[in-house]
Amino acid sequence: MKKTFKSIIWIVGIFIIFAVVANISYYTSSKSKPRKATTVTVPAKKEKEINVQKYENDIKILKDNGLLITINPQMNEAFIEPAIWNRLDYQTKQNIGRSIAFYCGIKKGTNLNWVDIKDRYSGKKVAKHSEAWGFKTY
Repeated sequence: MKKTFKSIIWIVGIFIIFAVVANISYYTSSKSKPRKATTVTVPAKKEKEINVQKYENDIKILKDNGLLITINPQMNEAFIEPAIWNRLDYQTKQNIGRSIAFYCGIKKGTNLNWVDIKDRYSGKKVAKHSEAWGFKTY
């Protein structure tokens, strides 16, 4: 047992020494040779055009229909009428959550598009939507 342990220690020691020598030789050889200048072209990130008017119209429609009671973009929260909300299918809820989240992000000017959707009576979170984590109902 002691002999195998010692031989393992020797092998690991030799491996570490080899790695250090190889690392040193790599850095000294790369410094002595002049490097070629390389250019990397990164495609320009296409900015999303945000149609502010579209999201404001969506919010107006939701308020006029009685689903959206209040919205606070600074706190990223919206209060909804649960009787209407509970009759909607999942896809519709997801689309509404996305519109409210984008509206909050535009109004705050942060483009961090997320929102907590809460019951107007109890204040309990019924759903949330964010670009990073998607849509979730509770």
